[in-house]
Amino acid sequence: MVAAIAGALALAFSTTVDAEGLKPLSIEGGSGAHHFQVEIAVSQAERAKGLMFRRSLAPDRGMLFDFGEEQSVSMWMRNTYISLDMLFAGADGVIH
Repeated sequence: MVAAIAGALALAFSTTVDAEGLKPLSIEGGSGAHHFQVEIAVSQAERAKGLMFRRSLAPDRGMLFDFGEEQSVSMWMRNTYISLDMLFAGADGVIH
């Protein structure tokens, strides 16, 4: 994932899903566009499991947690063996 992106970033998300269930995600920042393929965690069970037990994750892959509405959330790293970067976006798509 992107190690560090400073400033306000615009999040561009497509509704297209590929054969693996991945959706394209683009993050626009001062250094240009960064493109990813992400899994979408929508249900409580999907969000609770997250990326647990994964031994690897390609640099252009990730997971988007969709809570349906803007809210404060707590995240945990239980049984997560890979290094992760977390970005929090508001309903407007801007990363805060």
